[in-house]
Amino acid sequence: MKPINDLLHAVPLLEFWRPYLQAAGIAVPDSRRFTLAEALGRAGVNRICPVGRMQQPPAGWSQDGRRFIVDRVRWVDLEMP
Repeated sequence: MKPINDLLHAVPLLEFWRPYLQAAGIAVPDSRRFTLAEALGRAGVNRICPVGRMQQPPAGWSQDGRRFIVDRVRWVDLEMP
């Protein structure tokens, strides 16, 4: 355990865990949400959600930072004259 004064100070501590990070639950005021989300994204977190929702991802979420369905879809482009 490491005490910190600001959640942004915790982000560098996540570097060791970067290959394993997927989701982070946060509970911060609206004024801090985007700043913290940006920092967590740079640290390797792919999904940032409210605390308590990490085990309930939406159907179209980007697992491991990529769209799960993309690997299972074959796109066909039709160009009209």
